[in-house]
Amino acid sequence: MINGAMHNKKLAIFDLDGTIFDSEYEVSLITESIARSRWQKEGEYIPQLQARHIFKAYAGLGAVEKFAAIANEHGIIANDRELQDMAKRHEDWKQALYDASKSLLVVSDVDTSFETLRHKGFTLCVGSSNPSGRSKRGLDKAGLRDHFNDRVYGPDLVGGRKKPDPAVFEYAMETNGAEPADTLVFEDTPPGMEAGKRAEIFVIAYMDPRFGVGKESEQQARRFYDAGADVIIRGFKETDQALESFGNKGPRPR
Repeated sequence: MINGAMHNKKLAIFDLDGTIFDSEYEVSLITESIARSRWQKEGEYIPQLQARHIFKAYAGLGAVEKFAAIANEHGIIANDRELQDMAKRHEDWKQALYDASKSLLVVSDVDTSFETLRHKGFTLCVGSSNPSGRSKRGLDKAGLRDHFNDRVYGPDLVGGRKKPDPAVFEYAMETNGAEPADTLVFEDTPPGMEAGKRAEIFVIAYMDPRFGVGKESEQQARRFYDAGADVIIRGFKETDQALESFGNKGPRPR
């Protein structure tokens, strides 16, 4: 039991970008634009800087880690100051995306998942690598805030730690009086799944439709399982099936 909190409270944590909002690809477009402006010479073509590649390979990483990984893949030497500068531009641009949009595009059927979980007695919250204030504004604009109220958590509440650090999930459990065994998380990227695994909670991985149903999606599914996914869904109408797996927990597939 956590600090004398009530036992057996069921908690469902949702990531934000790519899970509630269909914004992860737009974030990858931001990453592409900044990386090209900094590293690509006129007339040069660097495939590693395509948003589609960035989305598939690096979605879910913090901005500094994402730019560092891209530089490493392409053999670019980038110092800490350069990476921090690029990361600041990235965060400013991402903030502008949230501020400018009247309403961010919501992932299909995620609201039905909210209702399913609430009907089954789960408390809902958000655990994101976005600052909690940004997440709240986005949820307000999309008309989804009532599902979570003030249960919206980000790195600003845990000393700046971001996924794959499990701090934001641990904070969510501590704040809501839930045990890991009674907690699950919906995530769409390997860093978030790793954070869930490290927090010892059940990880439901959402596979973005952009991965299709062929070899590419099979490779991504392996990445998800390797990162810590317990079950993979390809749409939020599959939430009931995922909950059956949560109720019959076994070892992760290998």
